[in-house]
Amino acid sequence: MKTCYYYFPIEPLLEHYKDDGTEEPIVDIPVQKDDKIYNVSLFAINQLPYLIRISIPKIENETLSDDDMQVVQMLKEHMVSLLKTNYNPEIEQSIASFQKFIDENKPPSLNLEIKKQLSKDYKLDFENLRMVFYKSFPIRNETRLLADATNKKIPLQYRFLSLYKLLELEFKRRGEWTAEYDIFLKRFEEDYTKRNFSRIKIKGYIEDLRSKCAHVKTNKDIIGVTQLSNKDMVEVQIFHEFLFNLCVNLFSEKHKDKIKIEKGAHVWLD
Repeated sequence: MKTCYYYFPIEPLLEHYKDDGTEEPIVDIPVQKDDKIYNVSLFAINQLPYLIRISIPKIENETLSDDDMQVVQMLKEHMVSLLKTNYNPEIEQSIASFQKFIDENKPPSLNLEIKKQLSKDYKLDFENLRMVFYKSFPIRNETRLLADATNKKIPLQYRFLSLYKLLELEFKRRGEWTAEYDIFLKRFEEDYTKRNFSRIKIKGYIEDLRSKCAHVKTNKDIIGVTQLSNKDMVEVQIFHEFLFNLCVNLFSEKHKDKIKIEKGAHVWLD
Protein backbone atom coordinates (compact mmCIF):
# COMPACT_ATOMS: atom_id res chain seq x y z
CA MET A 1 0.00 0.00 0.00
CA LYS A 2 1.11 3.53 -0.70
CA THR A 3 0.30 7.10 0.24
CA CYS A 4 -0.22 9.63 -2.55
CA TYR A 5 0.97 13.17 -1.91
CA TYR A 6 -0.91 15.53 -4.23
CA TYR A 7 0.59 19.02 -4.56
CA PHE A 8 -1.06 22.25 -5.70
CA PRO A 9 1.34 25.21 -5.99
CA ILE A 10 0.16 28.74 -5.35
CA GLU A 11 1.20 31.42 -7.79
CA PRO A 12 3.75 32.70 -8.46
CA LEU A 13 5.53 29.42 -9.07
CA LEU A 14 8.81 28.74 -7.32
CA GLU A 15 11.77 27.30 -9.17
CA HIS A 16 12.30 24.55 -6.59
CA TYR A 17 9.84 22.50 -4.53
CA LYS A 18 11.12 20.18 -1.83
CA ASP A 19 9.11 18.11 0.62
CA ASP A 20 11.04 15.38 2.42
CA GLY A 21 9.56 15.55 5.90
CA THR A 22 12.14 17.98 7.28
CA GLU A 23 9.92 21.06 6.92
CA GLU A 24 6.70 21.25 8.90
CA PRO A 25 3.64 22.77 7.23
CA ILE A 26 2.12 25.82 8.89
CA VAL A 27 -1.28 24.09 8.74
CA ASP A 28 -1.91 20.35 8.88
CA ILE A 29 -5.53 19.17 9.07
CA PRO A 30 -6.68 15.53 9.19
CA VAL A 31 -9.97 14.82 7.42
CA GLN A 32 -11.69 11.45 7.81
CA LYS A 33 -14.00 9.94 5.20
CA ASP A 34 -15.14 6.35 5.67
CA ASP A 35 -12.04 4.34 6.59
CA LYS A 36 -9.50 6.86 5.25
CA ILE A 37 -7.83 9.81 6.95
CA TYR A 38 -6.70 12.43 4.45
CA ASN A 39 -4.42 15.30 5.40
CA VAL A 40 -4.56 18.85 4.09
CA SER A 41 -1.29 20.72 4.58
CA LEU A 42 -0.27 24.27 3.76
CA PHE A 43 3.36 25.35 3.37
CA ALA A 44 4.57 28.95 3.56
CA ILE A 45 7.76 30.99 3.38
CA ASN A 46 7.80 33.97 5.74
CA GLN A 47 4.05 33.54 6.24
CA LEU A 48 3.45 33.62 2.47
CA PRO A 49 1.60 30.44 1.35
CA TYR A 50 3.19 28.71 -1.63
CA LEU A 51 2.03 25.07 -1.64
CA ILE A 52 -1.01 22.98 -0.74
CA ARG A 53 -0.39 19.28 -0.11
CA ILE A 54 -3.11 16.66 0.24
CA SER A 55 -2.17 13.15 1.34
CA ILE A 56 -4.32 10.20 0.31
CA PRO A 57 -3.66 6.91 2.18
CA LYS A 58 -4.28 3.26 1.27
CA ILE A 59 -3.53 3.50 -2.44
CA GLU A 60 -3.00 0.43 -4.58
CA ASN A 61 -1.35 0.33 -8.02
CA GLU A 62 -0.45 4.04 -7.83
CA THR A 63 -3.88 5.00 -9.15
CA LEU A 64 -6.35 7.34 -7.51
CA SER A 65 -10.00 6.32 -7.60
CA ASP A 66 -12.78 8.69 -8.63
CA ASP A 67 -13.81 8.87 -4.96
CA ASP A 68 -10.30 9.88 -3.93
CA MET A 69 -10.14 12.52 -6.66
CA GLN A 70 -13.46 13.96 -5.54
CA VAL A 71 -12.15 14.28 -1.98
CA VAL A 72 -8.89 15.84 -3.20
CA GLN A 73 -10.82 18.36 -5.30
CA MET A 74 -13.13 19.25 -2.43
CA LEU A 75 -10.31 19.73 0.09
CA LYS A 76 -8.15 21.73 -2.31
CA GLU A 77 -11.02 24.03 -3.33
CA HIS A 78 -11.96 24.70 0.29
CA MET A 79 -8.40 25.57 1.24
CA VAL A 80 -8.12 27.97 -1.73
CA SER A 81 -11.45 29.56 -0.78
CA LEU A 82 -10.27 30.11 2.80
CA LEU A 83 -6.99 31.62 1.62
CA LYS A 84 -8.94 34.05 -0.56
CA THR A 85 -11.39 35.05 2.17
CA ASN A 86 -8.99 35.07 5.13
CA TYR A 87 -5.68 36.04 3.58
CA ASN A 88 -5.69 37.62 0.12
CA PRO A 89 -8.58 37.68 -2.40
CA GLU A 90 -6.08 37.82 -5.26
CA ILE A 91 -4.38 34.56 -4.34
CA GLU A 92 -4.49 31.98 -7.14
CA GLN A 93 -3.78 28.29 -7.36
CA SER A 94 -1.43 27.52 -10.23
CA ILE A 95 -2.69 25.41 -13.13
CA ALA A 96 0.28 23.13 -12.41
CA SER A 97 -0.10 20.21 -10.02
CA PHE A 98 1.96 17.12 -9.32
CA GLN A 99 1.81 13.98 -7.24
CA LYS A 100 4.08 11.31 -5.77
CA PHE A 101 3.28 7.84 -4.47
CA ILE A 102 5.30 6.79 -1.44
CA ASP A 103 5.30 3.56 0.54
CA GLU A 104 3.13 3.86 3.62
CA ASN A 105 4.84 4.98 6.85
CA LYS A 106 7.62 6.68 4.89
CA PRO A 107 8.06 10.47 4.67
CA PRO A 108 7.23 12.38 1.47
CA SER A 109 9.98 12.56 -1.12
CA LEU A 110 9.49 15.53 -3.41
CA ASN A 111 12.40 17.30 -5.08
CA LEU A 112 11.23 19.19 -8.13
CA GLU A 113 12.60 22.04 -10.23
CA ILE A 114 10.33 24.08 -12.48
CA LYS A 115 11.50 26.21 -15.36
CA LYS A 116 8.98 28.07 -17.48
CA GLN A 117 10.29 28.58 -20.97
CA LEU A 118 9.34 28.00 -24.58
CA SER A 119 11.19 25.41 -26.57
CA LYS A 120 14.38 26.90 -27.97
CA ASP A 121 13.74 24.94 -31.17
CA TYR A 122 10.35 26.58 -31.78
CA LYS A 123 10.34 29.27 -34.44
CA LEU A 124 7.23 31.36 -34.98
CA ASP A 125 6.32 31.82 -38.65
CA PHE A 126 5.48 35.52 -38.57
CA GLU A 127 4.34 35.67 -42.18
CA ASN A 128 1.99 32.76 -41.58
CA LEU A 129 0.70 34.50 -38.45
CA ARG A 130 -0.03 37.63 -40.50
CA MET A 131 -1.98 35.66 -43.09
CA VAL A 132 -3.85 33.64 -40.49
CA PHE A 133 -4.82 36.88 -38.75
CA TYR A 134 -6.46 38.08 -41.97
CA LYS A 135 -8.21 34.80 -42.65
CA SER A 136 -9.46 34.20 -39.14
CA PHE A 137 -10.65 37.72 -38.35
CA PRO A 138 -14.24 37.14 -39.56
CA ILE A 139 -14.40 34.11 -37.25
CA ARG A 140 -12.60 35.75 -34.35
CA ASN A 141 -15.42 34.93 -31.90
CA GLU A 142 -15.21 31.23 -32.73
CA THR A 143 -11.42 31.41 -32.44
CA ARG A 144 -11.73 33.01 -28.99
CA LEU A 145 -14.11 30.29 -27.82
CA LEU A 146 -11.65 27.61 -28.91
CA ALA A 147 -8.78 29.44 -27.21
CA ASP A 148 -10.76 29.90 -23.98
CA ALA A 149 -11.43 26.16 -23.90
CA THR A 150 -7.66 25.59 -23.54
CA ASN A 151 -7.12 28.21 -20.82
CA LYS A 152 -6.78 26.31 -17.56
CA LYS A 153 -7.00 29.53 -15.58
CA ILE A 154 -10.66 29.69 -16.59
CA PRO A 155 -12.95 27.49 -14.45
CA LEU A 156 -13.69 24.15 -16.05
CA GLN A 157 -17.41 24.77 -16.50
CA TYR A 158 -16.74 27.92 -18.54
CA ARG A 159 -14.20 26.11 -20.70
CA PHE A 160 -16.81 23.46 -21.43
CA LEU A 161 -19.46 26.09 -22.18
CA SER A 162 -17.05 27.76 -24.63
CA LEU A 163 -16.99 24.54 -26.66
CA TYR A 164 -20.76 24.21 -26.38
CA LYS A 165 -21.19 27.78 -27.65
CA LEU A 166 -18.94 26.96 -30.60
CA LEU A 167 -21.27 24.09 -31.52
CA GLU A 168 -24.26 26.40 -31.17
CA LEU A 169 -22.76 28.97 -33.53
CA GLU A 170 -22.19 26.29 -36.14
CA PHE A 171 -25.28 24.14 -35.81
CA LYS A 172 -28.11 26.02 -34.08
CA ARG A 173 -30.67 28.07 -35.98
CA ARG A 174 -33.59 29.84 -34.28
CA GLY A 175 -32.96 27.89 -31.09
CA GLU A 176 -33.03 24.46 -32.78
CA TRP A 177 -30.20 22.11 -33.69
CA THR A 178 -29.85 21.56 -37.43
CA ALA A 179 -29.79 18.18 -39.15
CA GLU A 180 -26.12 18.80 -39.95
CA TYR A 181 -25.36 18.62 -36.23
CA ASP A 182 -26.68 15.06 -36.01
CA ILE A 183 -24.72 14.10 -39.12
CA PHE A 184 -21.54 15.60 -37.66
CA LEU A 185 -21.91 13.86 -34.29
CA LYS A 186 -22.58 10.51 -35.93
CA ARG A 187 -18.95 10.44 -37.11
CA PHE A 188 -17.80 10.33 -33.47
CA GLU A 189 -20.35 7.86 -32.08
CA GLU A 190 -18.10 4.80 -32.37
CA ASP A 191 -15.19 6.44 -30.54
CA TYR A 192 -17.59 7.88 -27.95
CA THR A 193 -19.08 4.43 -27.28
CA LYS A 194 -15.65 2.78 -26.99
CA ARG A 195 -14.61 5.28 -24.32
CA ASN A 196 -17.66 4.42 -22.22
CA PHE A 197 -18.36 7.99 -21.12
CA SER A 198 -22.04 7.32 -20.50
CA ARG A 199 -24.98 5.17 -21.50
CA ILE A 200 -26.58 8.33 -22.88
CA LYS A 201 -26.13 8.99 -26.59
CA ILE A 202 -23.45 11.55 -27.42
CA LYS A 203 -25.90 14.37 -28.24
CA GLY A 204 -27.82 13.88 -25.01
CA TYR A 205 -24.64 13.57 -22.96
CA ILE A 206 -23.34 16.89 -24.27
CA GLU A 207 -26.64 18.47 -23.21
CA ASP A 208 -26.48 16.78 -19.81
CA LEU A 209 -23.00 18.15 -19.09
CA ARG A 210 -23.98 21.53 -20.49
CA SER A 211 -26.80 21.71 -17.92
CA LYS A 212 -24.41 20.80 -15.12
CA CYS A 213 -21.98 23.51 -16.21
CA ALA A 214 -24.62 26.18 -16.76
CA HIS A 215 -26.55 25.49 -13.53
CA VAL A 216 -23.78 24.55 -11.13
CA LYS A 217 -25.05 23.18 -7.84
CA THR A 218 -23.82 20.92 -5.08
CA ASN A 219 -27.16 19.18 -4.60
CA LYS A 220 -30.89 19.78 -5.04
CA ASP A 221 -31.00 22.09 -2.01
CA ILE A 222 -27.99 24.31 -2.74
CA ILE A 223 -27.91 26.23 -6.03
CA GLY A 224 -25.64 29.02 -7.19
CA VAL A 225 -22.17 27.87 -6.14
CA THR A 226 -19.31 28.97 -8.37
CA GLN A 227 -17.75 25.55 -8.89
CA LEU A 228 -19.04 22.24 -10.17
CA SER A 229 -19.64 19.58 -7.56
CA ASN A 230 -16.67 17.27 -7.13
CA LYS A 231 -18.41 14.39 -8.91
CA ASP A 232 -19.49 16.59 -11.82
CA MET A 233 -16.04 18.17 -12.11
CA VAL A 234 -14.41 14.77 -12.59
CA GLU A 235 -17.02 13.82 -15.19
CA VAL A 236 -16.70 17.07 -17.16
CA GLN A 237 -12.89 16.97 -16.99
CA ILE A 238 -12.80 13.48 -18.49
CA PHE A 239 -15.12 14.41 -21.37
CA HIS A 240 -13.66 17.87 -22.02
CA GLU A 241 -10.69 16.58 -24.01
CA PHE A 242 -12.96 14.49 -26.23
CA LEU A 243 -15.26 17.45 -26.89
CA PHE A 244 -12.31 19.75 -27.51
CA ASN A 245 -10.89 17.41 -30.17
CA LEU A 246 -14.35 17.17 -31.72
CA CYS A 247 -14.54 20.97 -31.93
CA VAL A 248 -11.03 21.25 -33.35
CA ASN A 249 -12.07 18.81 -36.05
CA LEU A 250 -15.15 20.90 -36.77
CA PHE A 251 -13.20 24.16 -36.75
CA SER A 252 -10.51 22.96 -39.15
CA GLU A 253 -13.06 21.56 -41.59
CA LYS A 254 -15.54 24.42 -41.58
CA HIS A 255 -13.08 27.30 -41.81
CA LYS A 256 -10.20 25.99 -43.88
CA ASP A 257 -9.65 28.36 -46.80
CA LYS A 258 -12.85 30.19 -45.93
CA ILE A 259 -11.52 33.59 -46.98
CA LYS A 260 -9.33 34.20 -49.98
CA ILE A 261 -6.49 36.61 -49.26
CA GLU A 262 -5.12 38.80 -52.01
CA LYS A 263 -1.75 40.51 -51.88
CA GLY A 264 -1.97 43.70 -49.85
CA ALA A 265 -5.23 42.68 -48.18
CA HIS A 266 -6.16 44.25 -44.88
CA VAL A 267 -8.72 43.76 -42.16
CA TRP A 268 -12.02 45.61 -42.39
CA LEU A 269 -13.84 46.30 -39.11
CA ASP A 270 -17.64 46.27 -39.18
